[in-house]
Amino acid sequence: MGTRFSYHGATAAYGGGGDKFFNLANLLKKCGYDVCILKDSDCADNKEQYSKAKGNRIPIFEWEAGNAIEEQIFSDVSISCINELIELVIDTKSFDHVKSKLKDCLAPISIFFDGDAESVVITEHISHEERKTLGKVAKHKKSEWFKRIGLGEQVGDIIFSHYNDVSKDSRLVQIIEGIQDWVSAQ
Repeated sequence: MGTRFSYHGATAAYGGGGDKFFNLANLLKKCGYDVCILKDSDCADNKEQYSKAKGNRIPIFEWEAGNAIEEQIFSDVSISCINELIELVIDTKSFDHVKSKLKDCLAPISIFFDGDAESVVITEHISHEERKTLGKVAKHKKSEWFKRIGLGEQVGDIIFSHYNDVSKDSRLVQIIEGIQDWVSAQ
């Protein structure tokens, strides 16, 4: 993959959700920092703020239209990666939680529940729409499977352990490598 961001003197900053990150990015740019934005694409943008950031030469990296990071991840990663992510959710939430969230939103051919082993297996038969549904469930306010820094780091570790299985044409790889290239050039 490449070197860690810290090797290049870069770090991530939490933008505050909504469109507050535009204000933060513009402020940091005004203070002389090189800044880029990584943003979800599941909410309408404030066009004025978007234009201001672009006018300030702040690169904006975005997921596919309509996708938050969770939807993009589940859309692009391998089935084995999805299953490892689901295992993480079972470990942090519970088997019953995952089963209750998924039993009605995936076709029976796409998912296997093993109550004895308390495991969930997503099969190769999962459709693109069902992958997006996994992402919607993961980001839902009442579930929020990965919305803690520690869990986010674990998700990253899982994704990067399967990185060679992700299509190089996927938006996930394009964004990761685009940000890596931007950081390396600074």
